[in-house]
Amino acid sequence: MKIVSLVSQKGGVGKTTLAMNLAVLAEKRGYATVVFDLDPQASITKWKDKRGAETPPDVVPAQQGRLKTLLALAQKQGAWLVIIDTAGSADSAALAAAEVADLILVPARPNGLDLEAVETTVRVAMQHAKRPFHVILTQTPSQASIAEEAAEVIAGAGVSVCPIRIGSRLDYRHPTPDGKAAVEWRPKSVAAREVVHLWDWMCQQLGIAEYCETTSAA
Repeated sequence: MKIVSLVSQKGGVGKTTLAMNLAVLAEKRGYATVVFDLDPQASITKWKDKRGAETPPDVVPAQQGRLKTLLALAQKQGAWLVIIDTAGSADSAALAAAEVADLILVPARPNGLDLEAVETTVRVAMQHAKRPFHVILTQTPSQASIAEEAAEVIAGAGVSVCPIRIGSRLDYRHPTPDGKAAVEWRPKSVAAREVVHLWDWMCQQLGIAEYCETTSAA
């Protein structure tokens, strides 16, 4: 079982959007996936309520103190992938999520406030995480130069930057109220292709590149 944790000191950077889209795509690929909701706002749990109990992926409202117990239970029940969605703060729950992860993604928008928040999140990851972490730029504007400049700033601080960018696209937001994700709502959209590229990259980081699919299979 692989564990991917999404952590960030800043709220509104797209952690839940990434969690739901990656989880739905993993299920479409045939891999049993569970999302642990460590965010008190319970956004992804509410999304799951609209999606329906019978439609994967499973979403589990989780608490920091029970995280390891829930992970052991998920593995026992045959989960292949666990995605942990955390609150918009580098608190003890986010720290716990980082500690158990095989891969940590730190979403950040390419603006000054978000890049300042990255420093706090990265410091927590460096102190407590045992696995690789990467900043992933989200809600990037159409001007590619802005994202590239932000990536250079992050990389210049010695932090790994995911090569995949997640754009600011309506296709990520429109299906959410209906309990859908971009990869199923409009599977041929640019948004869906971004998620597929992120999935492929994530598989490589986790050492499971043989499971990757091509973008044409989205």
